[in-house]
Amino acid sequence: MTNSLYISTIEPKNGKSLIALGILELILRKTTRVGFFRPIIQDPVDNKSDKHIEVILSSFNLQQNYHDSFGLYYSEVNHLMQQEKLDIILDKIITKYKELEKKCDFILCENSDYMGENSAFAFDINVAITKTLGSSLLIVGNGHQKSVEEISISLKIIADSYREKHCKILGIIINKLAQKDIQKLTEHLRNTYKKITIYSL
Repeated sequence: MTNSLYISTIEPKNGKSLIALGILELILRKTTRVGFFRPIIQDPVDNKSDKHIEVILSSFNLQQNYHDSFGLYYSEVNHLMQQEKLDIILDKIITKYKELEKKCDFILCENSDYMGENSAFAFDINVAITKTLGSSLLIVGNGHQKSVEEISISLKIIADSYREKHCKILGIIINKLAQKDIQKLTEHLRNTYKKITIYSL
């Protein structure tokens, strides 16, 4: 099975696109058979493509096109969710992923920001995809104008939720953290998440 890493975010505006660029640059030093995949993306407005995918494809010479790079549009997911067809949603996403997998030794997945009418669904589908693909998780959070305590609480909620679902957390990245809080949060991460091998602030 192709190696894969799944970027999961705690909240919006966390800088995950820059993180994805950095990870892909590192992996491409070892193999050119690298892919990028987003499970669910927004429907195009005025024929505009998904910015995250466009940035990745324009930055690297990946062996895939735009339509290889995502599973479903929000509108497709909403339609299927109204019919309570989560299994079909997952099947369609996994089918697209498997097609991309044939070309790759490594795939970086960037989580869906899909909310819909049920905000819990965004988490549920990320869990389902992560487990189905056997991907490790990289949790990304935004530390801008937040205390260490606030960051710790939001991080604990998502980390505990993934652990309850038996997902493997490889690492944690907190972006935009105040300089004065770096040491304190680093110590907290090391004490709380001893089995996680990557810390980045």
